Amino acid sequence: MNQWKKFNNIIFLYLLFLPKTMQNHFLFKYFPSLKSQIHYIPLAQLPTPINKLKNLSTYFKTNLYIKLDSLAGNLDNHLYGGNKVRKLEFLLADALKKEADTILTFGAIGSNHVVATACYAQKLGLNCIGFLKKQPISTYVHRNLLLMHYFNCKTYLFSQSERNLIQKILIDPNFDFVKNEKLYVIPAGGSNTIGILGFVNAAFELKEQINNGIIPEPDYIYVAGGSFGTSIGLSLGLQILGLKTKIRAVCVEPIELEKVLLDAKLLFEQTNQLLHFYDSIFPIISFNAKKLKFITKMSENDYGLAIPEGAAAKNIFEIYEKINLDDTYTARAAAALINDLQSNTKLKNKTILFWHTFCDNFTLPIMPTYTQLPSDFHQFF
Repeated sequence: MNQWKKFNNIIFLYLLFLPKTMQNHFLFKYFPSLKSQIHYIPLAQLPTPINKLKNLSTYFKTNLYIKLDSLAGNLDNHLYGGNKVRKLEFLLADALKKEADTILTFGAIGSNHVVATACYAQKLGLNCIGFLKKQPISTYVHRNLLLMHYFNCKTYLFSQSERNLIQKILIDPNFDFVKNEKLYVIPAGGSNTIGILGFVNAAFELKEQINNGIIPEPDYIYVAGGSFGTSIGLSLGLQILGLKTKIRAVCVEPIELEKVLLDAKLLFEQTNQLLHFYDSIFPIISFNAKKLKFITKMSENDYGLAIPEGAAAKNIFEIYEKINLDDTYTARAAAALINDLQSNTKLKNKTILFWHTFCDNFTLPIMPTYTQLPSDFHQFF
């Protein structure tokens, strides 16, 4: 790697985000000892805004708010947003600490995670590789494939079973190739103990916004879930803070609920133990399934497939609030929220926060063309 280029890119990011740097350290404000133990790069534009959904609140007779992680990227500098940037603040810092020169990660052909990883890896002088599986084609899938190319991500197409097998091998800490080739492997969605720290931090950010009167303490948070790192981190952070808020993680593809619960409990506990290891003051708490519920009613169709309930939710959010949702994640989460509001009278007059994870407003002056992509991907255009 060109070390001078890498150094320049780090300095560029430091200067770019300097005004925001201290604002990003919400977790470190509460547990200062963690700052010297956990490696962190302030990539996201934090805190992301919270707005009242006034029209939908009136329509559903409740108090609806939205957390705009769609605005987590610096659009003026063509830096991608969405919820994945929060995880990358910790993951890419860890990669640099371990002197990696290449990031390898996993997703579908429309993966927001792979786009975000490629974007910030490039800015930090790191190479990026994406192992991708197919998903139904949409406008945003086309956009994200082209953005992966724009951010110099080397992409390879695999079947889902092949990709899952490769990921299982590569994330094994005993796999020598990872150690020898300075390759840093990030699992799909960035959902491991390091990535989840980004959403523990987000829970502390939310607490600051509650303290500042931006939003009352939410009764519920609705958020889309694929790899579930977002919901696990939020749940851990909110419980540490003693908030009453319950997470509703809306599954975006068919799952084995029992397995997902076991995996979520394990990641919750491992992340909790990691934070306690770095700062013994950080409490150890028990996983509470009542605080983190997985909603499966919108997950019967395959990943990435538009569903009628999602299409209706997209229209409602666009008409009432001028908010754009994507078919794969946020439309399903919004559909579950609307379904619950319509069928559950107990939600009336509650405070509900919809966590908007999709980077819906990202554009480039000039987009690449699909003919510039590897030939395996031309079929999707």
